[in-house]
Amino acid sequence: MPAACNYTFPVNSAKEFFKLAYIITLIGIRATIRFNRRLAGLDLLLVGPLSLILTVKARYNLIIR
Repeated sequence: MPAACNYTFPVNSAKEFFKLAYIITLIGIRATIRFNRRLAGLDLLLVGPLSLILTVKARYNLIIR
């Protein structure tokens, strides 16, 4: 069995944690939007499911804000 992961986040307060979480969710949203644009040129059937993922990421971002 693999060893448990040990994560360290560079934060010292709840405010710093939410700031970092906000940045991480923004990166995910932007990456999903870019990927969705690329898929639109390849296969329109994949755009719908990816758009649903984008709505979930946007909700995460809203909660963090």
